[in-house]
Amino acid sequence: MLIMKMPYTKSGKCGNVVWQRNRYGQICYPAFTPFNPRSAAQVAVRGNFAAVSARWRTLTQAQRDVWIAVARTKWSKPRLFQRGRLTGCQLFVKVNVALANQGKPQVDLPPEHLRLSKRAASTIPAAFEGKRKNEECGRWPRNFISVKCFSLIKLRAGLGYPC
Repeated sequence: MLIMKMPYTKSGKCGNVVWQRNRYGQICYPAFTPFNPRSAAQVAVRGNFAAVSARWRTLTQAQRDVWIAVARTKWSKPRLFQRGRLTGCQLFVKVNVALANQGKPQVDLPPEHLRLSKRAASTIPAAFEGKRKNEECGRWPRNFISVKCFSLIKLRAGLGYPC
């Protein structure tokens, strides 16, 4: 890697050389193309991804609105301590690519929407009559998570046995 001090900054690809500026100054390195084996499995997964992405454009606006509403409740996987809410298209692709890769039929509405339809949601309180308040809401007791996490920490440190 070559470090050069120049009064101007060159950036980008020029022939077979890539120019870049970092905190130490201007650098350049030979351009390269990453290896792409194009195996049958890789081509199949990329084909599924392309087909599902194209299928998003064929949904009706009402179906898209449902995906968008459900996606607002979902968070992306944290990367570098950052996360954000998913878009409707991202959730649609995430759910349907996984189904397509498993050979299962794709869905037009998100699974959460199908599970929590108005009819099913209206019958939930009747099923929990006579139970404690936190069980009515479908929540764990407040101290459950801290007790389990503390037990796992003790177990990993070799200080105790699993509960």
